[in-house]
Amino acid sequence: EVRYVENEASLEARRKGNDNEALKLSAFTESHYFDMRFLNSSSDVKVSGVDEQETKFDYYLAHCPDGILGAKSYAKILYSNIFPNIDLEFYYDGSKLKYNFIVRSGGNVEDIKIVWDGVENLELSDAGITFSVGEFDFVDMPPVSQCGNEMVGTDYSLKGNVVGFSVGNYDTSSTLSIDPGIIWTSHL
Repeated sequence: EVRYVENEASLEARRKGNDNEALKLSAFTESHYFDMRFLNSSSDVKVSGVDEQETKFDYYLAHCPDGILGAKSYAKILYSNIFPNIDLEFYYDGSKLKYNFIVRSGGNVEDIKIVWDGVENLELSDAGITFSVGEFDFVDMPPVSQCGNEMVGTDYSLKGNVVGFSVGNYDTSSTLSIDPGIIWTSHL
């Protein structure tokens, strides 16, 4: 988030009639973040990239001045067994961050507990789970769940800042996919 605060340098530039320079000199960036913490998740989780992409990235950080060059990118990031018999995948579908829980036979949906740290105004609404971070509003859209070709009714549960899921009846010997998605807006 970019904010503008006048200072001596920006005021001097403005006095000289250089509004563009004054704007640049008064700008500062304020960053915000939140964490999704998975309560009682497995300590043996395996994280892997799925579907390697052609695009490579270079990172230059203070602690590695020569850079990290040619870092691979992936279509999805998979957390295998984040809970017993439950995987979690993250991906970007072109318009929003998506994540899916994949509940395999033997997995218990009630094990999935997400703690939202660093958020304000966490609420359950018809739009899904809503919350704010700084000047930005987020919506974790209502989950869509599927077992085989059958849709399974799924709702969020919210206790304090812990989000879980309640699901309708499904064949627990088959794989259930729980598919929410995060979107964000700004007050700017």
